[in-house]
Amino acid sequence: MNKKTLLALSLSILSPVAFAGGYAGGNVSVLDYSENGFEDMSVTAAAAKLGFQATDHISGELRVGFGLNDDSATAMGEDISLEIDNYFGAYGRVGMPVGDFYPYAVAGFTRVELTAGVTSMGVSMSDSGTSVSYGVGVDYSINEAISLNAEYMNLYDRDAVEIGGFSVGATYHF
Repeated sequence: MNKKTLLALSLSILSPVAFAGGYAGGNVSVLDYSENGFEDMSVTAAAAKLGFQATDHISGELRVGFGLNDDSATAMGEDISLEIDNYFGAYGRVGMPVGDFYPYAVAGFTRVELTAGVTSMGVSMSDSGTSVSYGVGVDYSINEAISLNAEYMNLYDRDAVEIGGFSVGATYHF
């Protein structure tokens, strides 16, 4: 047997094992941004996730997201705009299957990149930071492969800035 045949055979045998317990999905979120001294702002974001269900109760996942719109508020007489450029994170989930429902708690770390600007001056600046993230959610299984999801997540809480909100989405289980 040559090396190419052996590699192809190995991959065909291992691929179901490698993907067993895996899942991928997407969510749309309404995220609130609050900072001391400023009006709260709200933006919409979309995220993709890739995860692995290690046991019935424990899973881990990676998420990457980006803002879909921006919002503005007034501070010290100036219009301030805010946009979430992107965010990514790594999380652990702990849950309990209850029939078709899977309530869970999630925690991990998220890195967020924002752009804020003063509209009247035409000035903007970007900033980024990493914070501990946490939340709760519930998955609802439509069938073995597809589930719907609702979640509240506090993505960022550091230096008097807090970003968090609700999301809904769908997940495909391999």
